[in-house]
Amino acid sequence: MRTPLNDVTRNIQILEATGLNRDQQELVDAILTSSETLSMINGILGRSKLEAGKPRLKQLTYDLEDTIEGSVTSLASASAAKGLEMFLVVDPNFPAMAFGDPRRLRQILVVRIRM
Repeated sequence: MRTPLNDVTRNIQILEATGLNRDQQELVDAILTSSETLSMINGILGRSKLEAGKPRLKQLTYDLEDTIEGSVTSLASASAAKGLEMFLVVDPNFPAMAFGDPRRLRQILVVRIRM
């Protein structure tokens, strides 16, 4: 839930920078407030699962580069809105496939990149 919600929030923030009329700005503000609330609830639920010792990790073979690229791409528009350029350079020796939970890796990458 967190990654798609972050994408929606970033796109709304980009929309906000386009110069909205008052009614549109009120709608954008309401969406951003709801997004923050949902993000907070999602974080609380995630921590509760961890504290209960019940994280659900998938065990899949997945394309590691695509997963990382998707994480970087999802943050690129927010970076551009702040005047920053974000890009990904992949070492030719980087493994193409990985085994684990791609969704969890994406979440970790998004949180770490934002820091």
